[in-house]
Amino acid sequence: MPARSSYSSLACLAVTFLAALSGCGGGVTTVSLSGQVTYAGEAVDLGTIRFEPLDGKGATAEFPIQAGRYVGEVTPGKKKVVIQGKRQTGVTQPGGPTGPSIPAYEDFVPEKYNSASKLEVDVTTSKPDADFLLEK
Repeated sequence: MPARSSYSSLACLAVTFLAALSGCGGGVTTVSLSGQVTYAGEAVDLGTIRFEPLDGKGATAEFPIQAGRYVGEVTPGKKKVVIQGKRQTGVTQPGGPTGPSIPAYEDFVPEKYNSASKLEVDVTTSKPDADFLLEK
């Protein structure tokens, strides 16, 4: 009989665990957000865009920028926007003793759009696009 009791306890524990997993994140509304990111009229080919809640509540969301575009799921509300862009420098770095050389990259988007960003966006379900056309 003890074996059957252990089996029942294990089954009960598994059901409880699966129920808890299915409830994770429940009730959190997100909005599909996408847009274009340019700097001085040129697409930011490689980088990241981060949306931080201005009120400090809720999750921060970060997405890659590729070929001047980003797409992702963000919780609604007012967000601080932090943008980082990288570009190839034309220099290569050794890839290791036997590996090929790899291109070097540099950050080129000014601090006023990343570490000192004042960019903001109000994410709503009625406005699923947010473009960021950054100036020098």
